[in-house]
Amino acid sequence: MADVIITDNEHINWFDVVALAAGQDSLIYNGLDGDDVFNVYAGVSKTSIYGTNGAGDFADLQFDTIELFGSAHLNSIVGIDVLRFASPIPATTTLSYNANSSFGVSKIGLWES
Repeated sequence: MADVIITDNEHINWFDVVALAAGQDSLIYNGLDGDDVFNVYAGVSKTSIYGTNGAGDFADLQFDTIELFGSAHLNSIVGIDVLRFASPIPATTTLSYNANSSFGVSKIGLWES
């Protein structure tokens, strides 16, 4: 069993955050430079997401976003500027996270088409 760390590079700043595969204990997504978008889909669990800056307070030039397309359970969220409920039916989408973990999000909103 293993933790898997997924990072971006200068050409890839778009992540599809999906459920664990067989043999994975957890997933860790690290946005490094540029604007990062993390698309989180239903069934995601035991996953941590880290944006570009450590504060998630619009302090850097980067703009990091989580788009929540289905219910998920995250271990921690750090350095995220916007968490957006993007499901077509947002009333049925939930996000839970470990109470003893970090929740570093500056703004929470609904998707607007």
